[in-house]
Amino acid sequence: MLTFDRYRTEIAAQTDALADTIAGSDLALAVPTCPRWNLDKLVRHVGGAHLWAATLVERRATEFLKPERQESPDDHPAYLRECAARLVAVLGEAGPEVPVWTWTDERSAGYWARRMTHETVVHRADACLALGRPYDLAPDLAADALTEALEMVLALRGNEEALRGSGETLRFHAPGTGEWQVRLAPAGPELAPGAAADVTASGPVTDLLLALLRRLPPDRLKVSGRDDLLDRWLANTSL
Repeated sequence: MLTFDRYRTEIAAQTDALADTIAGSDLALAVPTCPRWNLDKLVRHVGGAHLWAATLVERRATEFLKPERQESPDDHPAYLRECAARLVAVLGEAGPEVPVWTWTDERSAGYWARRMTHETVVHRADACLALGRPYDLAPDLAADALTEALEMVLALRGNEEALRGSGETLRFHAPGTGEWQVRLAPAGPELAPGAAADVTASGPVTDLLLALLRRLPPDRLKVSGRDDLLDRWLANTSL
């Protein structure tokens, strides 16, 4: 996990990069990695998510609050930057420890700083892929995004029958950056560092992140062992 201040910095930086990416583009352009979305919808989703998280933190929400519908803005890059600036400011005023509703057991403003950082990270990738633009990410940020994605799967999809098993283990390896291992236990998936793996998927950490989030095809990775197990994981871990 990164620091609270780093997350606030990255919310602004990743949003700024997303705003630069979509500036001057055809906002009706389809986003292949987000079916039924175009760039306008992607922008409204990211900006709306930032505003929703800001509202949750500002109100010290103790339960789910319905997000407000976001209309198409006149200036999409400016809208993105304004929404991110509001979130960063609200988080700064609250601090990381303030109790706030979330959909996991970690209920704090710090959770939303991390969640919105990676929400922006992945949707910037969606925009870059749709527009054929290069995408790069600091390795430590990509590694934290991958960790958070696995934690979210365990928290939100862990009770699904398709992710239960008899101990089959997947290893995700980013040479020079880190590795993550997940065991499909009878009660559901669990992190299992150090366990022997039935399948290993490896590649640069950003490619690994985007493949596990189904933004890149798994053939971008080096896969050894039971590729059917990797296919099963990918088919049942959409968030």
